Amino acid sequence: MKFILSISLIISSIIAFGQQNIKVKEVKNQTIMKFVNSVDSFFRKKPNRFGIMFFVVSNGSGSAQLPESHESSENILISVAEYDEQPQNRVFNAGPFLYLKFVNEIDSGEYFTLTIEHGVANSRKRNRLIIYADKVIIK
Repeated sequence: MKFILSISLIISSIIAFGQQNIKVKEVKNQTIMKFVNSVDSFFRKKPNRFGIMFFVVSNGSGSAQLPESHESSENILISVAEYDEQPQNRVFNAGPFLYLKFVNEIDSGEYFTLTIEHGVANSRKRNRLIIYADKVIIK
């Protein structure tokens, strides 16, 4: 009897939770649509003091401004959120970069450093993005 009662409770729980009213709505905000359609990749880091999301966003065909080319440049949108019940959220835009490559990352506790390479093959540059909860410095 207890077994049947337990099974009945489990089944009724599954049915109750399985009938949530899930909806899908079309996004019509042009800014959001443009952003989502231009994201090439993204990744998340969780250093000690704050969370960071990196979005690599294409600037569109021809934005690299290379002769006789339709290559695109990219920007990095960096979203920083403190770990808190009411976190401060900030978004920073770095770029444009050509042929972006992520090289190294270091979490020093107070800030997070992301080393990148960018540029055409014969003149690649290396920079560090030093990310604090309230600012990003490029060196």
